[in-house]
Amino acid sequence: MSLLPLLNCGDNDKPDPAPVKTHVVAVRVAGRDLAGLGADLQVTSQLIAAGSTAQEGPQTTDQYADTADKTYNIGTFSNSDIVTATIAFKNVTRTSTLRPPVTSALAVTFLIDGQPNQSVTLDAKGIGGGVSYNPYLMGSTAVQMDKL
Repeated sequence: MSLLPLLNCGDNDKPDPAPVKTHVVAVRVAGRDLAGLGADLQVTSQLIAAGSTAQEGPQTTDQYADTADKTYNIGTFSNSDIVTATIAFKNVTRTSTLRPPVTSALAVTFLIDGQPNQSVTLDAKGIGGGVSYNPYLMGSTAVQMDKL
């Protein structure tokens, strides 16, 4: 009986693919004193598979008359997928006379696997990270899954 070493089939030379991590994404929106401001939410996502072009993923939109208090389940995302949340006061421009009352605020927070992550807030100050007038008062934040 001959004891020959097992031959390498070649597939073992390749490194194992990186395990695919997934994250459950939701967005939480809270707001008060929003009457007349045109308060709005838009969530978009891009599904980016390795070596492929981005495809449109789950989306959601909503408008708020006076208050906001809702969590939206967006979906499960992996690898380089990107989810963007934008809130806006569509009736408030840089030159309009309408301004948010001092008591108003609209905030969106990403919940990644149930834990708070990125957020942005619109209020009477109209300033802060991710906040701009383009063309109306809006704030935007995004989460890229491979950066978590």
